[in-house]
Amino acid sequence: MSRWGQLIGVNLEMLFLSFALGARINQIKLDKLKAESKLFEEAEAKKKLQAKLIESQKENIETLDAKVKKKTKAIRNILTHIPQGIFTLDENLKVGDEYSDHLRDILHKKDIAGMTLSEMMDHYFHHNLDQASRTLTAIEFAMNQNRELNWDANAENLIREFSLHEEGGEKAIEVDWWPIENEEEDIVEVLVTLRDVTDLKKLKAKAESDQIEKDMLLEMLANDLSKTQKFLDRTTKQWQRTGEILSEFDSDPSRVYEAVFRVYHTIKGNARSLSFNRLAEAVHEAEEVLKELSRSYSADGLADLQGKDEAIRSLIQSYASLFDQKFQKLMPSASDLTGRLFEEFFEKNLTSVLRKIAEEVGNQNLLWKSTIPIDFLFYTMRLKGS
Repeated sequence: MSRWGQLIGVNLEMLFLSFALGARINQIKLDKLKAESKLFEEAEAKKKLQAKLIESQKENIETLDAKVKKKTKAIRNILTHIPQGIFTLDENLKVGDEYSDHLRDILHKKDIAGMTLSEMMDHYFHHNLDQASRTLTAIEFAMNQNRELNWDANAENLIREFSLHEEGGEKAIEVDWWPIENEEEDIVEVLVTLRDVTDLKKLKAKAESDQIEKDMLLEMLANDLSKTQKFLDRTTKQWQRTGEILSEFDSDPSRVYEAVFRVYHTIKGNARSLSFNRLAEAVHEAEEVLKELSRSYSADGLADLQGKDEAIRSLIQSYASLFDQKFQKLMPSASDLTGRLFEEFFEKNLTSVLRKIAEEVGNQNLLWKSTIPIDFLFYTMRLKGS
């Protein structure tokens, strides 16, 4: 091949190679453009998705915020209106910022947040320092510890009721303690509730008093009223000196024991025979304490017995007072009793004889005339009695 032919051949190859290279470069540019377009579309889609997600999160946050506000308002309404003192103690045993409005009314203190449990114990529980101290120790021991091991085991040491002394009288306050745990079941806070149960205790005491009075009336009505009156009169006299005798227990225990035991045993037996069960049970308990005291003397035992003795004396007085209020008017007076005895005597010993004689002689007027002196005598006795 000639030189010109070779040159032409080389140029053609270069031309074809240039065309091929240009086509390849164009394809690469096209692919790059498509890739960039796809990335742009993906970026736009991602941007839209992010915007949608942000909007959704915003709505969720707003919804959650509204729910939180609603719940917070509900809780605040509860704390405002609930007739209980409610507050929390943090891990340092300080009162939290949120507490019920009624707590101020119970404790008569405006600013309670930040007050320590120890300060509250000193100020409000000082009438029962021992139990207050045990309560403080139990809660300190349980804080940041496992509930089952450190709270439940010491729950019996927590004070459940205390008294507040005020100018208008004494208030009875009931206390409940509730541990608050974290995810690890360790106690991180304590919820405390206070309730004024003064009126409730008064109603309960009144109901118990009414029931006791009802039982006592039923015990009295189960017997003849004259027997009940004799029993109460005799028992009151017998019990008058037991307290004085017990005060001499130290000097002469044997004599005192015999004297008091005799009174206790006699009254218990009489009470049981008349079904005065409440009194019989009370005397029996005192009798058991007396027996134990005779076996092992102690000042506390004597004080316990003296307390029971005084309580029984009060119970006997309650029986007697109730009898006077309800039944004394039903009991016959001395003049009525005397007149009744005369009526029974003449009816039994004289009137029947006169009736028999009148029937035999056929003159019923004899009975009427013969009874005039008797009636007159009976009437005279009544006048003297009155």
